Amino acid sequence: MRKLKEKEKKLVQKLLSLTEEYSFNIEDKLVEEMDDGKMGSLYFVCENTPKEKRKMGKEISKLEFKDSDDILVSVSLNIDNADRLFELDIWKVDFSQLKSYPSF
Repeated sequence: MRKLKEKEKKLVQKLLSLTEEYSFNIEDKLVEEMDDGKMGSLYFVCENTPKEKRKMGKEISKLEFKDSDDILVSVSLNIDNADRLFELDIWKVDFSQLKSYPSF
């Protein structure tokens, strides 16, 4: 478990700015890196609920960008079924490792 890195925080903040329905304070959020082939997906830890008890609720925001190698990357911010941050899902269309985060 760790706090969000600055580049991850900026990406999450950008995704949050694209939704009017949800607002979260991400300063002290803890995350775990997901086993996704190093594409960069993160699981948001919920201190009061074990990981295995949480369920995906819905996608609240998404965007796409080109990685530095010109490969398309799709990013979505998801909440769980209790409206808490659940995951930052990063998917690079060729399944390769994410090289760089977008700059906003």
